[in-house]
Amino acid sequence: MEFDKLIRQINKHKNEFDIEIYLVGGSVRDLCLELNPTDLDFVFIDNKNNIEKFIEVTFCPSDLEKSLFNTYKFNYNNYSLDFAMCRNEIYEQPASLPVVKKGNLIDDYKRRDFTVNSMYINLDTFSINNIIDHSSGLEDLKKKEIKNLHEKSFEDDPTRIFRAIRYSERLKFEIESQTLNQIHKYSSNIKNLTGTRVKNEIYKILNENNVHEILITCNELEIFNQLDLNLNFPIQKPNWGERKYTNFNHLINEQESTHFKFIVFVSTFLNHIETSQIIKLSNYFGLEKKLQKSWENIAISYNQLMKFDFNNGTNSELSKIIKNIDIESCIAFTQYLTNSQTERVYEYWDKNRNLKPQISVKEILQLGIKEGPELGKLIMALQDAVIDGKLTSKIEELDFIRNFTNQD
Repeated sequence: MEFDKLIRQINKHKNEFDIEIYLVGGSVRDLCLELNPTDLDFVFIDNKNNIEKFIEVTFCPSDLEKSLFNTYKFNYNNYSLDFAMCRNEIYEQPASLPVVKKGNLIDDYKRRDFTVNSMYINLDTFSINNIIDHSSGLEDLKKKEIKNLHEKSFEDDPTRIFRAIRYSERLKFEIESQTLNQIHKYSSNIKNLTGTRVKNEIYKILNENNVHEILITCNELEIFNQLDLNLNFPIQKPNWGERKYTNFNHLINEQESTHFKFIVFVSTFLNHIETSQIIKLSNYFGLEKKLQKSWENIAISYNQLMKFDFNNGTNSELSKIIKNIDIESCIAFTQYLTNSQTERVYEYWDKNRNLKPQISVKEILQLGIKEGPELGKLIMALQDAVIDGKLTSKIEELDFIRNFTNQD
């Protein structure tokens, strides 16, 4: 197995540098659940100089990421590897980043989030039967429970609230009753997190397979309400032309791009908020201006679309509403529309947005019409008439131009 080969490779080289290494966290949890982890977390007891040499000799990574907490992340073959120094963490203030000191295995265990993520395997005697379990990790795995290590866990690091919900939905585990009580007790601490940390937690949610369920649970626990993020939840499932999205997870997992997923997220759940709040939240999250502008266009288009008269409104009027947003936003919008309304939106993407006048701008100028504001109005009116099916030939377009400009 590739995994066994990797462990042997690490063991071979760690002995050259006299480093003590353990597999830890979700990697051990997943092995116990007979899953095949690809994100592998290791902790080491050693100074950082030796570990850096060990990583270089063993893996020669070209994408090594280091942090102030003495962590080393990189990709190797089909794995994402993370080596972290065994450490002691002290939270001087709730929701702040911890003060880190070198520690032993017990210190490292105490800093972790949940019992099922706090088990270790020594690489010297690597076996699923040789798990080091300082808490009730194995027992809680059998009970299928997400359980906090200590009561102040969510006070120290409120991002663990998001994590508890993500793990619960991913593993189909229940959040243990006392842990759930602590989420209710400390959820207001989320307001103390920086916008960057909250944004990163949202991105992590969007990269899960059960995004919709996670967001519903967050909504039920009023997690986003702490940040004045009132999510809009649709009742209807999306139905987009010939592509049948049976659930939201299918829609958001269609692409790998985090940018794409964020656009789908705000288009579906944060499409109703005002521009002033979008600007405020964008600054809080540290979003790039291009992404902020996309979000603003999404909210404007959504509000206009909800007011659009689908029975009597023209195709050109509909086109003006949705021409400034991407197809993924339109797909998200259809969750709030009826099937017949959805077909109108689909018709725009399938047909109307590609309709153009047969006569060119150059030919219009040759008719004696001068460049300027009037030309712009003419071209727009001509385009609308074509989209609305009023003009189907070049001759009809010429007649339209003459009537528009009062030419004989």
